[in-house]
Amino acid sequence: MTDSVNSQPLARVYIWTNNYNTYSDSEGSFLVYAQPGDTIFFSHLSYQDAAIKFQNEMSGKRLTVAMAPKVRTLDPVTVNSTLTESEFKEKVLNTTPVLTKEEELARENAQIMRRIALYAPQQSMNANDNYLDYMKGPQGVVLFSNKPGKGLISAVKNIVKPKKLVYKRPNSNTAPLPLNEIKFNVIKDSKSMEANSGYDSLKQDSSRLRPVKQM
Repeated sequence: MTDSVNSQPLARVYIWTNNYNTYSDSEGSFLVYAQPGDTIFFSHLSYQDAAIKFQNEMSGKRLTVAMAPKVRTLDPVTVNSTLTESEFKEKVLNTTPVLTKEEELARENAQIMRRIALYAPQQSMNANDNYLDYMKGPQGVVLFSNKPGKGLISAVKNIVKPKKLVYKRPNSNTAPLPLNEIKFNVIKDSKSMEANSGYDSLKQDSSRLRPVKQM
């Protein structure tokens, strides 16, 4: 097997008959079994197919088969100079995109939905709706945020955060309040107030206060 142009050996040429098939080696050689009257076919990706009819006088002889290369005509290519960055940006911005039929229908549907929404009844938001809308943020629900008090995680932390009570020791220079300047606020239910005979005495001056026995 050779190239008809430069007579170079052809490898990996597929050769077959009705009863046998093989490939040519790196030197273009092959061995095929055929009977008189059989047709031997030759095929290669880069060459035109060929075929010969086996005759009696070919038996036991070395045959040479030349294959013609396939001629491929390519479409013309126009080569232009490279655009600068500013020219490329201007060309992209000034190019009107061509919408498909599906995109045009989607745009029309969106416009129709916006017009329908203008006539829809407006529902006022309650406190819960306002909180949920606040938690959405500019791009939906914010789980993590570097802003204090922002985000769902921060809200949960504020709810479960334990409050610490800090005891402040009084100043040593602070003088104790006189007993008659101390005011007491006692909160009781109506039944205990009626049953407690000392309830009216709490309205008097603090100097007259006495311990009241609970009933």
